[in-house]
Amino acid sequence: MRGTIFAAALLLGLGAQPAFSQTHPSAPPSAPASAPAAAGAANSPGDSPIWSVGPDRLLFAPAGISVPRRAGTVEHYETREFSHPGEGLDTVLQLRSADRAVFASVYVYLPSVSHTGLQAIATDAAIQTNPKGGGKLLRSGTASVGGKPRIAMTAAYSNYLGSLFTTSAFVKAGRWMVKIRASGPQPREAEVSAALKALLDGLKFEGAYRPRPAEPLEAGECAASAAGGGDARLLDDKDQIIGAALFAQLDAAGEEATGKDAAGKAVPPRIGRTWCRSVLQVGDARAPMLRAVSGGRGTGTGKGVRSELFVLYSDSGGMLEVVGLPTEKKHILLNHAIGETLILGTFDAVPSDRQLRQLFTQPGENGRVRASIVMKADGDSELRIAPPPGSGN
Repeated sequence: MRGTIFAAALLLGLGAQPAFSQTHPSAPPSAPASAPAAAGAANSPGDSPIWSVGPDRLLFAPAGISVPRRAGTVEHYETREFSHPGEGLDTVLQLRSADRAVFASVYVYLPSVSHTGLQAIATDAAIQTNPKGGGKLLRSGTASVGGKPRIAMTAAYSNYLGSLFTTSAFVKAGRWMVKIRASGPQPREAEVSAALKALLDGLKFEGAYRPRPAEPLEAGECAASAAGGGDARLLDDKDQIIGAALFAQLDAAGEEATGKDAAGKAVPPRIGRTWCRSVLQVGDARAPMLRAVSGGRGTGTGKGVRSELFVLYSDSGGMLEVVGLPTEKKHILLNHAIGETLILGTFDAVPSDRQLRQLFTQPGENGRVRASIVMKADGDSELRIAPPPGSGN
């Protein structure tokens, strides 16, 4: 049963835009039943109770992140939760201009892999390949947040959904990710850009988490030989689950100074900087696939493990990861989502493209869930060991 749920989740992630993408349509959503709350008012009927609305700012307490109510010409009109109602794991603040032509969204979420470079690549693919009208990339880079340089990963696109200029920005704070989108008619590009800048300038981090520097990835096109040879062999992994859970609970981008290992040292990242990029196609759906380049800059070495492959099947944190254990010559398959990591099979090599495609259609034993790590908004996590096949549980 758990494998069936896993397969369905993958298909939903790869075959359609995630739920959050639908909040940034060709025109802003219709107005809620009442007008936006007046200055100094409490939360409006269109607001989630997990946000605190003040005269000038809104605070999402679980992450300690606050956002200005007004940014350029756009103003707050709604907040709501998404995939985990009541858990505070992902939420969105929406803003729009008086004429509703320019609109913006601030999406705060807790993916199990929080990395600005990966999230930027996944969203870039979603924007450029949108079946209703992909945008054309104009520029990308980094931007300041609250006066601190090179914190946000940013990008701008023309002709999104046919006639829109749209922008994106990504900021990492602790394990939390902030995705900001701003869009509007092409002739109002300057107004859209000003709204994005005002939101970035106005972000405040009022809790324990501080923004970390942007982490751009180098990702040229993969050579045909990068896919390697035949299928990897599935190994007996009953003794590997606890070890896999230990590194899977760590921040793949590296632990900050507040997260020390037993030796008192900060944990280095397992995600390196240099990759090659291809596409994993499953039916009509296409997902960006990244392979680590041997000897590339900043090769991840966290805890003796190294991220070797990612399949970015969702622009809201859904991805497959293959983690290599060099000393043991094993390769562990993980499935990441908002608030959860699933530990899947252990292999003698990186799984082939064919095996990866099968995970989205017929996961079988390769995709059977061995354990899951459930993350909570308060920073805690829980390890759940799945019963072995045939146990009757």
